[in-house]
Amino acid sequence: MDGLSDMTTGKYHQPGPEHFDSDGAATMVVVGWLVGWLVGWLVGRE
Repeated sequence: MDGLSDMTTGKYHQPGPEHFDSDGAATMVVVGWLVGWLVGWLVGRE
């Protein structure tokens, strides 16, 4: 994954269909994991 080159060229800030399969999917997995962890942590506190 060439995240640095994407950021320097500005492509990273303009996600399109060609970036969804690689960067988009990975981002959704990370966000989903973080949300799941946060919900589990909040529920565990009560």
